Amino acid sequence: MKYLVAALVFFLSLAAAACVLLLLSAACDRGHSRDVDVPLGWDGATNADAVRKWSRESVESVPRWKIEEAPLVERVPHAVEAALTGREQRYPSDATFLLDGRIVLYYYVSDYSEPDSILLRILDPGSGEETRVPAPKGDDGRSLEWVHFDLVTRDGRIILMGDNQPALSRRQGEDIWWADGDGRFIGPPSSTHMEGILLGVFRDQSLAVMGHSVVMDTMLLSPASVVYPVKAGHDPADARAEEVLVTTAMPRDPAGASRSAPSWIPRPAFTSGMSGDTIWLMPTEKPELYAVDRSGNIVLKVEWEAGDRSIPPGAPDFWEGADRFPAAVSLMVGADGLIYIETVAVLEGRPARDAEWLVFSPAGELMARLDVGGRFPSFDVLAFGDGALVATVWDEDTSLTHVEVYRFRKSGQGSR
Repeated sequence: MKYLVAALVFFLSLAAAACVLLLLSAACDRGHSRDVDVPLGWDGATNADAVRKWSRESVESVPRWKIEEAPLVERVPHAVEAALTGREQRYPSDATFLLDGRIVLYYYVSDYSEPDSILLRILDPGSGEETRVPAPKGDDGRSLEWVHFDLVTRDGRIILMGDNQPALSRRQGEDIWWADGDGRFIGPPSSTHMEGILLGVFRDQSLAVMGHSVVMDTMLLSPASVVYPVKAGHDPADARAEEVLVTTAMPRDPAGASRSAPSWIPRPAFTSGMSGDTIWLMPTEKPELYAVDRSGNIVLKVEWEAGDRSIPPGAPDFWEGADRFPAAVSLMVGADGLIYIETVAVLEGRPARDAEWLVFSPAGELMARLDVGGRFPSFDVLAFGDGALVATVWDEDTSLTHVEVYRFRKSGQGSR
């Protein structure tokens, strides 16, 4: 799931590193409003057209939203199928809300699955009706892999991006599959040679992609770029060149043996999202939120006080090299356009996943603190709608994972 970051490690070739460095250089030549060679949030400067700051008192005084005690909908269809077929239970790895309130659930499907394996389930929380969408096959009728895909929606359409070519014919790049709001796939997939995490789709159908990390001497660079896919049958290398909007980074020890960042580093790819044509990012461990528009301008920076997050003496070796505990572990943009940030609590000198999400408006207004209850560690939010959320919940008694939809009532408005 997008916010589970502990096991994420990136391995890249020197060729990929050189490619991204060329992209960064090209973006500088285009005259963007900031120098993309300086990772966002690393230079200590504001670098934003507008800034909003929220004190600790303001954070504590905003309205508290709470989810209802009982779920509106509860589903374990994948568990039932597993029991009937004798296969292991499959899990939804991503979800998103459509504008009409329906929920799209994406289930990873490996090439060992049955030919009619269900890729998507479109759930109507109001009626309880569910549409099952089988995984499309390749042009030659063969089953494709659907294990590592990102799911977003735009203007009522469903978009999936990932590499599902058979292992023996795997190539660099990603496939982009489009479907309508009922899960009907629209033609063969388009493709791009750039690999990364799909944040969203711009109005002109170009993609916002957080590129995989490039290993540098003291950091790992990840560019957030505009990507132009090519239609099926065309060489992805012939696509229009990507445009780097902003660069994020994670520190690394140049003397260390690992080519990845320390495990405690917050991954910007998991604290990024998109609403309309605006990308929202928390690029560092600080309580700072940035809004980047289609041209690469930093149009807004939001800061808030999150208390003392210093690493105390005697902390486990796991935190060696860190200056402070991260302020957040996940960022999601809801179908209502609000930005939901899963905060990290510091309890007795140790960080812990919190049951609280800060909610911001696109204008940087602190709207609320959303309490999802004391369901951790078995409760994981997949997506936010308008006054609703969908989550996976692990049942200790049955060892099965449920999909649950909860409502929450919005009330009040934040104040400075």
